[in-house]
Amino acid sequence: ARLEYVDRACGAATRAVDGFFRSSLVQNAWLRALGADVAWSANVAFFRDLRGSTAHLVAIGDDAFLAGMPLVCCTLRDGAFLTHRRVEVGPAAYVGFGTTLLPGSSVGR
Repeated sequence: ARLEYVDRACGAATRAVDGFFRSSLVQNAWLRALGADVAWSANVAFFRDLRGSTAHLVAIGDDAFLAGMPLVCCTLRDGAFLTHRRVEVGPAAYVGFGTTLLPGSSVGR
């Protein structure tokens, strides 16, 4: 229940300052504050639906480029259970517009 409140608060804060988050450095700082492992040199567009409770499962390497609001999903529903898996974007990887990264996926080197 507590994680649900964290997710709601993160979502509300993100929506409130949406235009401010268009800057990659600000976006990287926000993702780092949530617990994600993001290189400062990464160019990250605004994520869709990244939950604060699973942000620590996201890793983005140096000079990676994530364009056009990718959906990063770290949670997998397996019957009645939820399983969390890490999502990794390697150095110099390109993730295009509208991409969905599923739990456990790894892109790039």
